Order: sequence, then structure tokens, then C-alpha cells
Amino acid sequence: PGDEQVKAETGASPARMEKQEAIMQNLINAVLSTIAETPEGAPGGILYAGLMTKGLTSEGFQIIQTFVVSAGLVDIQNDLWIPTPRLLTAYAAAKAATK
Repeated sequence: PGDEQVKAETGASPARMEKQEAIMQNLINAVLSTIAETPEGAPGGILYAGLMTKGLTSEGFQIIQTFVVSAGLVDIQNDLWIPTPRLLTAYAAAKAATK
């Protein structure tokens, strides 16, 4: 669809949508890094509180939660977000690549 159609359908310009997508990607990366660094599990309430300070809404947090769980990167047990082997492997590879 063209820019005007996207704006008409969503109420946002494509440039604004791209910026929002980039912000969400940065937040997801921050969450995944935090979880990968705490293999015993990161409390969901603490993750949410930290993201609220960045302006993330409850709905945005639910979107992140759904995404990371459905991607097989995180298991949630009680309130703990626990990294899966898939996340730990990807995180280790990313860290090694930046050295």
C-alpha cells in the first residue's frame, strides 16, 4: 500500500510507524539481553517496571511477552522470565561476534 493508504488505515505515517517499530525492537533487545544475563529468571514485574519508565504501556508489554514466548526465546514460570537454550545460544553467538 502507498503512504497515504497506510496513514488512512492506521492513523500514522509510514515514517512514524518505522520509528515505533525501531523503538519496540530496541525494547525487545533490552529485555532479551536482561533475561539472557539472568539464567535463573528475570521477574516479569521488574521487567515491566523498567519498561514503563521508557513509556511502554501494558499492551506493549503484552506484545513483547507474546513475541518472545512464541519465538521460543523465553519460558515464563510464575512471574519469572527464563531464557530458553535457543536464546542463550543466540545471545552467546552475538556477544562473541562483537568481540
